[in-house]
This record gives sequence, structure tokens and C-alpha cells, in this order.
Amino acid sequence: MAPDRQFDERRMRRAHVGEAARPPTAKTSKLLVVAIAWSAVCGACSDDSSTSARAGPTALAPDEPQHTLTVAELDCFRPGRARREIQAELGSRVGRAWLVDCGDRQLGTLGFELISVGESDRRSGFCFDALFVDDEFVRLVERPYDEPGPATVDDCAWLARALERPSLGAVELEERARSLAERVEHVDWGLTAVYVVLSPFLADRTVRSPSADDFARNAALREQFDAARLDLGMTEAEVEATLRAAPLDRGTTIGGAFCLYGSRDRLPLDDAVRHRNVVVVYRDGRACVVESIGDVDAWLRSVAGVTR
Repeated sequence: MAPDRQFDERRMRRAHVGEAARPPTAKTSKLLVVAIAWSAVCGACSDDSSTSARAGPTALAPDEPQHTLTVAELDCFRPGRARREIQAELGSRVGRAWLVDCGDRQLGTLGFELISVGESDRRSGFCFDALFVDDEFVRLVERPYDEPGPATVDDCAWLARALERPSLGAVELEERARSLAERVEHVDWGLTAVYVVLSPFLADRTVRSPSADDFARNAALREQFDAARLDLGMTEAEVEATLRAAPLDRGTTIGGAFCLYGSRDRLPLDDAVRHRNVVVVYRDGRACVVESIGDVDAWLRSVAGVTR
């Protein structure tokens, strides 16, 4: 089971680079003590997202997580609408795209996070999936964290089960996001003091701060390697023309022959902001699986049945 198959949303919930760390809470006390005891590298984690207000439905700042939406943008999800129409309104703001040709029908999911602001100006997000059948929107559903992820790159059974989840409307999504933003956390001031004193010694000094050039490079990469711009049934030549790139690597997996597209650049950015890469599985010369993934080499190491 690939780590990336868990959608990377646990990492996506971290505040992106540059946001101030919040004091440790009682919930994180045990983890902080363990980190101190072992002198491990520790980063401040948060459920908050520092997404700024957008000028328009497709505007996206270089340092903004590309998978976040506002309540107003949920209006584009109407049953029967084509995936391409929805993407035209949202731009390249999809956390994870996964499209699979299941023989009798094509199934797909696009991952997002709805941002809400609580009374104390605390921002938080609720992760959800937009489900598609034959490239037409069907419903919005909650992303379950208590269920195993897909077993293979072409796990149609997993997608079929996702279609059985209860549908969520804009009001329900907003209520769930707001409940996270308004959640009360109790600060352990004793551990806060310890954290403040020791954090300079626990910081990873090998990681440099991101520059304006890093953000610009990353913005270009995440627009170029947006898996949602691809369609099932494309040939390898059509995929390369759309992504404007040749494969980084290729091989075979359980689902068929695959090609990996993207960049191995490890920019010093948070995972919620960093560009994603693309894997396309071909069968009989046509794309039968399209999926956005994280680190290319990590995917190669973790996916079962890969040969190169």
C-alpha cells in the first residue's frame, strides 16, 4: 500500500511554510515529550491553513495550498456537470486527481479542502472528494481516514465503494469545516515553555528558507503537472503534449505499463504547497489510469508490483 495512496491529506493539513507555530496543546503533549527525549527533529504542526482571500475563482497565490476552496466555490459542483467545466472554473486547484477506466465505466475523484474561519480568526479545513462517473460530477463525499486506501493504482472496487458514501451539500461541508475552526484546544503552558526553550536546538538547520524563485518555480511546476488536465484514453504522445514533458521514468505495475511525469526537484516548501507529480498507466496504448502523486522515487519504492 503506497503512502501516497493515503492522499497526503494528513500532511496537507499542516500550515504552509512561514506560518507561526501555535503552542503545544494537551493533545500533542505526549508527542512533544517523545520528540524532546529522543532529540528528534520536530516541526510545529497545525490544523490551521493560512489560505488568503482570493481575488477571483481561479486566482492562486504562489504560497497558497492549491487544494483549498471557499464556500462560494462549491456552487460549481452540480450533478451532471462535466469535469472539464468544473476545472475551468476552479483552475489548477486540486490536491489529488485520480481517474480510472473500469471497463464498463470511468470513475474518478478530485480531492479538495474547504476552508472556514472561526470566531477567533482560526482557520481550518475539512477534506472532501468530488466523485465523477464517465467524467460527469455525481456527488461530494467526506474523505474517510478510518478506511484502508486503494490497494492498487486501478482499484475500481475502492472507487465504487466511495460512490456509496453519503452525499454532502455545501451547508453540511461548511458546518463541518466551521466546527473544526471553532474547536477549543487547551494549551499546556508548561510544555509550551519547554518547547520555546528547546525549539532552536530541535530545528532542522539543513533546510533553507524558501525564496521567491522557489515559489515561482513551484507555481510553474504545479500548473504544468496538474494531473486533472489529462483524460482517460489519451495516447502517450497526447499526454506528453499536454504536460509539455517526456516521462521521468517508466516501468510496469499490476495495472499495466506506466510512465511518471514531473520533477525530482525538492524545493524547501511544505507539502501542502509543493507541486505534485503524475503517474499514467497505459493499456493498449491508451491511458487507463491517471493519478497525481507526491515524490516520484517514494512512489516507485512503495507501490507493489513495480518493475523497471
